[in-house]
Amino acid sequence: MNRQRGILASIGAATAAIVLALGGASAAQAAPNSLPDAGATGSINIHKFEQPATAGDESTGAARDTTGLTAIKDVTFTVTPIAGLDLTKNTGWQAASQLALDPATGLVSGKDAAGNPVALGTPLPPQTTNATGDATFANLPLGMYLVQETQAPAGVTKAAPFLVTVPLTDPDTRDAWIYDVHVYPKNSTVKAQKSVQDEGATKVGDAISWTITGDLPRTANVDGSFAAPTGYRVVDELDARLALTKTEVSLTAGPALVEGEDYFVDTVGNTVTIDFQAPGLAKLGTAAADPQAKVRVVLTTTVVSLADGTIGDGKITNTAVVFPNKDSFDVKPGEPGGPVVTPEVESRWGDVLISKVSTKDAAAKLAGAKFQVFTSEADAKQAGTAAAKPIVINGENTFETAADGTVRISGLHVSDFVNGAEIAEKDNYRYYWIVEVEAPKGYELLAEPIRTTVTAGGTAVEALTVENAPKNAGFELPLTGAAGTWMFTIAGLLVIGGGIAMMLRRRKADRAA
Repeated sequence: MNRQRGILASIGAATAAIVLALGGASAAQAAPNSLPDAGATGSINIHKFEQPATAGDESTGAARDTTGLTAIKDVTFTVTPIAGLDLTKNTGWQAASQLALDPATGLVSGKDAAGNPVALGTPLPPQTTNATGDATFANLPLGMYLVQETQAPAGVTKAAPFLVTVPLTDPDTRDAWIYDVHVYPKNSTVKAQKSVQDEGATKVGDAISWTITGDLPRTANVDGSFAAPTGYRVVDELDARLALTKTEVSLTAGPALVEGEDYFVDTVGNTVTIDFQAPGLAKLGTAAADPQAKVRVVLTTTVVSLADGTIGDGKITNTAVVFPNKDSFDVKPGEPGGPVVTPEVESRWGDVLISKVSTKDAAAKLAGAKFQVFTSEADAKQAGTAAAKPIVINGENTFETAADGTVRISGLHVSDFVNGAEIAEKDNYRYYWIVEVEAPKGYELLAEPIRTTVTAGGTAVEALTVENAPKNAGFELPLTGAAGTWMFTIAGLLVIGGGIAMMLRRRKADRAA
């Protein structure tokens, strides 16, 4: 078990000073303030701030300048006296200097001044830091105290427990005592962000990347380095309309991370969990020296249709949860000491509903019209050729109107929202071009592509009414071909036959006369 001396360096100095004072000179020769006042009381003044990029100076017990530091409120501390240590006597200081503290468990071990196993007294009522990060334990008898951080806001890594004495030798003059002790246990505050990259996605089946960026816990060691986190976990529950294809984990600055060694990826259903292991946690501690270093997780997914073949309401939202330490693993998001939830990001999708009607009669719904969709006008103008590149959705690139004259083309990325943000200028919208590649019977093809947008998002449907002109704009053409020729032939024969009959009737009439 790793153990650390849980006493400030000044305690040892104070012990030496007292021994020298008593051994090398008489009590009468000592300045009145050189010996601790047995009847005095003191205080432990806790000042809670976020851990800065660098570890900072060693704490001495004196008040210090905190300009530029960010205070943390709502952090709760408990202070417990260590029994059996009289700090008005050398034996009390000597015993105190031999105690050890396990920072992982807060257990104090060693012997008191009488040689008995050290014991803890009754904990004092807990105190919580205010808006300026301050909490004070006042009117304390002289002695040694165990200070423990018992509760912290979500995303805050608790400071390790520590031992502190009241009083301490004045660090400036070194010839007197300070009874109001100031301590500055820094907290590592972890924040997390989420972004979506869907600019290159136009249809169901295309790839979308979701990037999670989490701060590193920065808990300073005495030597100015940063401790490895006790744990680090990232959890992302993906929408049912997303299928995971790849998971990438890295540091924005620092050593490379190796899957299966530094971290494990576990996928159950649509929930992805990244758990850092001991080697990876050590790398996080090393990387923490760089203020720009963060954990980055990139989840690459494809968009898939629901069972009914649609994209649902068209809004695919996503958040992730970052657990910055082992203690947070068993705490629900939003609770004190729990993990951090990223802001929600969104990718929007929709449908185009084409309604096919006649220019002559809008009530006439036209079945059998076939359409293709293109992402540019240039591509649309290639429709019907070998060079055509229509959008393919769920294996289909041609969409035919049903008996009611409609066809729904489901699963297109919206035009006015990309990478999680609105597109303000319509000139920057993503447009789609619809081409009729086969007309209904008795109607003409559309002469040019129709430009449209998909902006529905929440309702997921963009309605588009397409009118078709009847064949030859509704005018009948002269009959041609074999059928027309026979009709003209028959008509001609009838005319000739009628002429012959009239001629024969005239001859009969002439003979009778």
